[in-house]
Amino acid sequence: MVLKPLKISLVGLGNISKIQLNVINELEFFELESVIDDHSDKFSSVSQSITRYSSVDEAFSKSDADIFVIATPNQTHFNIILKAIKAGRSVFVEKPICLSSHQLSILNKLTLSRPNQIQCAFHAQYAKDLCWWLDYIKDKEEHLGKLRFLKLGFYDPYIVHDQLIPSATSLSGSWIDSGINALSVVGKLVDIKSVMITDSKMTNLNMFKCKQIQGAAIYSTNKDCLILIDTNWTLGLNQKTTRLLYEHGEFLLDHSNESIFEIVNGKHHLIKSCKDNNERLNNHYKAMFLDLKKRFTQGESNFQNAIQIHKLYLDAIEFRQ
Repeated sequence: MVLKPLKISLVGLGNISKIQLNVINELEFFELESVIDDHSDKFSSVSQSITRYSSVDEAFSKSDADIFVIATPNQTHFNIILKAIKAGRSVFVEKPICLSSHQLSILNKLTLSRPNQIQCAFHAQYAKDLCWWLDYIKDKEEHLGKLRFLKLGFYDPYIVHDQLIPSATSLSGSWIDSGINALSVVGKLVDIKSVMITDSKMTNLNMFKCKQIQGAAIYSTNKDCLILIDTNWTLGLNQKTTRLLYEHGEFLLDHSNESIFEIVNGKHHLIKSCKDNNERLNNHYKAMFLDLKKRFTQGESNFQNAIQIHKLYLDAIEFRQ
């Protein structure tokens, strides 16, 4: 039996849409049905044959899409999801799906009768190095012992010469954009339901139009694993790493370079390089969209897992408020 392609409507033609469009066009399981943006000049990035809408309201009522991929600025996600729920349309939303615990509670209640309506795009969970590590560690956990410490550093060079670069304004803040990315990785390494907030610190200056320029949080699990996450836009670094300390071993997942290292006496020894000829994010999104196809076809969703991850990311923001 030949399965019909999943019809996609892409909402928002910003920076990340370039990767999404490449992946949607590359994979035979998907068909780009329409695009939505309130800036008509952005439609030049897609074929003339693709239907175009200037608002989600019009698209939700007219489009034949199976699912809407939401790639608009972070602060707009919640209201677009509300409209989708009201219209009975399914959405695949770039993280985060909302910016407050109150908003998260509303979404959770509204989707109780239809939990598969919302899917969340956690692209960092599909890093090739992380996926390789999860397979590699399966038969080594007894030898390595318990996981005692996780340290994640997710850094982006979004403040240059004391100015926030324009493309970063839609991301809302370092913790909002990258803290949740890091937590999605944590969710692949430990039971996310066992994680609880211990402390956090969010830093900003009034001169920057964002919520945080740096955000850090400490979590722990009920199995005595300490988790430290740091995000920062001021270091001039484009670097994402996860350090894992077991009872009998230490390792580093270098997500930026798609490589895995063992750390012995402070020295890094390469175990595996997962790099290929594709861009890192292209690899993330390709694997993520393939997983979306599988879940959607089977009537499943990652929404409940997304709720847990969002609770932890919001706990860090609201911890000292």
